[in-house]
Amino acid sequence: MVIATRQDLSSASPQIRCQSAYPGFWMRSVQFAGLHRILHLIAQFREGIRVSDLNGEICERRVYRTQHGQPSKTTLYHCRNTLLQLGAVQRSGGRLAVVRGDRHVAALLAEPPVQADALPIAACAPFSELVLRNRDCHENFFRLFLPGSKRVSLARFRSAGRPVVWSPVDDGVADTRSPQPALPPQHWAKGPRRKRYLPASLRSEDSGAGMILRAPIEIEAVLYGVRYWATKQLRLIDEFFVTGRGQVLYPVRHPEGGCRKNAVIRRILCAPDDGSGWTTLSIQELLHTSCERDGYPVSVLFDGIKEFSRTNPGCVALIATIPSFAAITATSRKRANFQLETAFRDSHGRLISHIRFHNSLRRQYHGQEQTAAAVHNRK
Repeated sequence: MVIATRQDLSSASPQIRCQSAYPGFWMRSVQFAGLHRILHLIAQFREGIRVSDLNGEICERRVYRTQHGQPSKTTLYHCRNTLLQLGAVQRSGGRLAVVRGDRHVAALLAEPPVQADALPIAACAPFSELVLRNRDCHENFFRLFLPGSKRVSLARFRSAGRPVVWSPVDDGVADTRSPQPALPPQHWAKGPRRKRYLPASLRSEDSGAGMILRAPIEIEAVLYGVRYWATKQLRLIDEFFVTGRGQVLYPVRHPEGGCRKNAVIRRILCAPDDGSGWTTLSIQELLHTSCERDGYPVSVLFDGIKEFSRTNPGCVALIATIPSFAAITATSRKRANFQLETAFRDSHGRLISHIRFHNSLRRQYHGQEQTAAAVHNRK
């Protein structure tokens, strides 16, 4: 188990003064759409704004909302700290001010904030750039996707990043971070109401690079902090569960575009033909080819399958399974629910394990492609 050292802290950006002795694990679950609105709010004050005044403005204008309504002081602290650590905001004379000279921050200020919970697509890229270049996010998470590389750009991460698997702790996984002092027990928990976390391991199956998260502060920062940002907030990575491997995290190479479902359907129809009248594919196989290998989001694959089934009645069948079989390796109900979170369900809520389609659809698809190509050539 490792922590960030004081040497790491001293080489950090001078405007950031972390109060924690363990600054490498400051990441927490925050909404980036709310951070975007807070950034625009701070930008309205050319000379900066004091923290107490900023908190009042956020609550009065309802800039940041949680499922419980108004954010707590702790939530507001984590919002400010995230913007500080990412280099979007700096401290200046006891005030918080926007770092206007940064091109990614400028891009965020050029994009109008929205009141919805989802971050605008145009704001995802600059926020992703800020997260990817952050030393702590890289060292404790993103380096596993590109072993041996330094902090990288968004374009390189999407094009060259490799999958990472996380699962309950496995003593066979080597922690390849630099050796550091052990985290004192007093930092493992903060009172009786502290959430209890199971230790976890993250590993690159390509390089063998890995890390083990044992202390709650590590798990909360990595799995429920930066991983949550990348999967649920920034459309940077996606994930699905594979029996025998764990939760597969992979870079999303196609975060947007109207033709993504068609690409998924094309992948289905190009599957090997076994010579019979029907072709059967497992959902796990499609997750591997369309998502892990080609980089499409899991939701795009599932929407493509539903579209394929809806538009070809009688020629496409979805084969259901039972939850207890789909999560057969789970050791607890909580673990079973976790494994089933990324499973594919049809419009009736059934768990689907395979898709079967009639091979006549291949000929129909190839005929449409040839017609489209001929029309294009005539133009």
